[in-house]
Amino acid sequence: MRKIKYILFFLTAAMLSFHSMAQDYSFVNKINFKGNTTLQAEDLLKQMNTKPRKLLDKVAFWNKKEEFSYFLLDEDIERLKEYYQRNGFMNPKISYSISEKNKKKKTRIDIIISIREGNAYSIGRLKYEIDSTVTKFSYWIDSLQKRFPIQTGKRFRDEDVYLAESTLERFFGGKGYPFVNITRIIELIPSERKVNIRLKIEPGGLAYFGKIILSGDSVISEKFIRKHIFIEEGQRFSAKKMEDQQEKLFDLSVFRYVTIRGLLESASNNIIPITVRVEELPRWGMQLGAGYGTEDRLRLSLILNRINFLGGGRRLIVKANRSYFNPVGVEARLIQPLSFSRSLDLIVNPFYSRERESSFTVDRLGSTFSLQKTFSRSTSAQLSYTIQRDKVDLNDNVETKPEKTDNYKSGISGGLEFDGTDDIFYPANGMKFSLNTTYVGLGFNTSIRYFRVTPSVALFKKVGERLVIAAKVKTGILQETGGSISTPIEDRYFIGGANSLRGFGRNSVSPADNNGALIGGNTMLESSIEFRVDLFSIFSAVFFMDAGNVWADSWDYKFDELLYDAGIGLRARTPVGPVRLDFATPVIEQKFKLKFYLTVGHAF
Repeated sequence: MRKIKYILFFLTAAMLSFHSMAQDYSFVNKINFKGNTTLQAEDLLKQMNTKPRKLLDKVAFWNKKEEFSYFLLDEDIERLKEYYQRNGFMNPKISYSISEKNKKKKTRIDIIISIREGNAYSIGRLKYEIDSTVTKFSYWIDSLQKRFPIQTGKRFRDEDVYLAESTLERFFGGKGYPFVNITRIIELIPSERKVNIRLKIEPGGLAYFGKIILSGDSVISEKFIRKHIFIEEGQRFSAKKMEDQQEKLFDLSVFRYVTIRGLLESASNNIIPITVRVEELPRWGMQLGAGYGTEDRLRLSLILNRINFLGGGRRLIVKANRSYFNPVGVEARLIQPLSFSRSLDLIVNPFYSRERESSFTVDRLGSTFSLQKTFSRSTSAQLSYTIQRDKVDLNDNVETKPEKTDNYKSGISGGLEFDGTDDIFYPANGMKFSLNTTYVGLGFNTSIRYFRVTPSVALFKKVGERLVIAAKVKTGILQETGGSISTPIEDRYFIGGANSLRGFGRNSVSPADNNGALIGGNTMLESSIEFRVDLFSIFSAVFFMDAGNVWADSWDYKFDELLYDAGIGLRARTPVGPVRLDFATPVIEQKFKLKFYLTVGHAF
């Protein structure tokens, strides 16, 4: 009897559930705007709570369905009017029409929102009033005015006024006046469709840094932290200096977060106490990774991270990885911040790796000793000394084999990197530049001596709302020196693959010997251009073209021998960079041969 009751209970629940799922409901299929000649439809839609149903909502039937509401739509119309007024259109006329289509107890609703924007109000008189007799304040305002978003004759926007106020506050705060007070007075002139703006500025008194107070959860010594604090008690107050200081402490990579605040409410006689609050990262960290790419195939990685290793803010990082072309890779990095110079680190980096190429396999064992200087978030430089042994195993098809396959190398290198882009994973504007130079042949009785220089530059420019144009040029020269007969094959240039010429296989672009074995070259050039277009949700498309080649002799660019490829790709946005699928083929005097790549990260 009890079993029958359970069965009846579940059948009743299932019927009720089915009934609720089968009830009529209405949803918004699409929203179109008409008459919006100034403001974009995408921006208007962001102001609304009524949204069209997305593709994912159609597939995810288990999610709660958002039903259409006339009340919500009427509120959205009022919200759109307010948005137009904030953008200089004081009397917009906005209405809507609805069409319905019924199908299987579902009502699909299409909405057309008609807009008559009217005439925009422009900025008439623009006046800055300084409540002070100090001459330099007027000079500051004169120098800033050209950079302000509010300009006489320009369309009035609330957002521009707020931005101008924020710019003034940050500027005065950076000059030592954090108590600046700005009052806005806005006057509408309907007969002229103009807005007069008056900003009254009261700078307040000149302020200074007071006592610097450390707080937070950290076993790193206060002495170490204070060695890396460059703001001092008694210095003129500067919000910009506080931001730079916060950035420098965070870049030590031993803190989870760093916050630096001026306690304005605790100021006395314009002396402002400063609080520096830190929270330490976990002492031990471990990352395990596994992935698959069309080039490296199965990839495995392990990273161990120990902060404050043996005290003094040191960091120890141990990495191990495996892939098809890098069967073994192990390295350790001991990073010691140097107290006598800010943002200067000493790095000791022992390593061992095995690399597999089409014509040879090389085992590299050695250590690098580096001084790394970080000038800013965008600029860093490095000076390194490396000593290593490379054991090379040439394939049987390589025509000419050297007498020695154990190559002992000792060399010095220098590098400069600049990253002025607006996003580390998804750059839309800005530039990247790097320059690396190496000289091998120091201090050892070795026949291997060469000089290498490899510069590269990449540019990014956003065009419109959805398109980013990206371009890259990279070149390299390898030149034997000091009587060296030739450069070692394991250090020569090979290009082609997912991050290079995508219409060609990995490292397949290279001079070859008489047996067809790829032996690398001493001059390299590669370039790319990409058109990155946002599609929907997390997806974007890319259209690209690559060009480049490798030549046997140093400084021997032969532009008539450049190889070209073209292709298309799909990107899916993730927190660690895009998942990338590219299809490419050689073009211009090359046979069609499709290559595809599945990997993570942009090509450049």
